[in-house]
Amino acid sequence: MVDTLKLLLTIGLVALAIAATGQVRPDQFPESTSLDGVCFYTQEGGLTRKVCMQTLKAGLSPQIKTVTYAVSTSGNPVADRNAFVTDANGALWFIDQSGKAVRLGGGTSYTEQTVSNHTGSTVTLTSPVGDPASLVVFRSGRQLRQTFGDFTIAGNQLTFTIPSTGNHLIIQTPL
Repeated sequence: MVDTLKLLLTIGLVALAIAATGQVRPDQFPESTSLDGVCFYTQEGGLTRKVCMQTLKAGLSPQIKTVTYAVSTSGNPVADRNAFVTDANGALWFIDQSGKAVRLGGGTSYTEQTVSNHTGSTVTLTSPVGDPASLVVFRSGRQLRQTFGDFTIAGNQLTFTIPSTGNHLIIQTPL
């Protein structure tokens, strides 16, 4: 009886060892060169689920929304955050979670105004400014930014926070 029990135990251990060596670990699976037909399986939260690439593609593909307002580099509506939008002029933007926007693609054309030996706080711009945040200003080689409080715009008047004394200005206004 003891010999039979030992024999059964040995056969059971051998069967277990064979089964364990016959399994392939996931990190040893062959690599797929295409995502078509690929699915992921989970038992998260005690529920079994299968998610295939077709479903993931639909959920992860960017949705581009057309908006009627002028997209600015900051302060855009909450409803359009973490999204791609096209403005009324057809320009493509990405708005991040904090409302800051970055214009994507196709370069911007500028009109350029240069002022040599500028002294004072204000400059009258020769070109109208659509979006003040898109204005590019260099004072003696240093780029100034409206978002940093370096200057303000009212109509076509650019006013520096710190007055200029004998500086060379380059002011670029997007067309």
